[in-house]
Amino acid sequence: MAGRAALVVGSFRAGPLARFLLAVVADLAVTAVMAPIVMINHAGSILSTLAGVDGGWRPQVRDRDGFAWSDLVRHYRQHMIFA
Repeated sequence: MAGRAALVVGSFRAGPLARFLLAVVADLAVTAVMAPIVMINHAGSILSTLAGVDGGWRPQVRDRDGFAWSDLVRHYRQHMIFA
């Protein structure tokens, strides 16, 4: 039975309906966590556009090893404050 995807709770083997309901609950939980983050991103984009800030596309940097912490903090400080 290793090949079958089954949710086992104690000795009760859940059927397709239980797995579906578990997936719905998991999706709701992830959505509830992500919604405020997405809202802050959208609100920031709208406010910067209304303020006249250029929101143009920046070229992709392919030779970078990673990001500097200062860049990350500057870009995500609103998320950290409101979280």
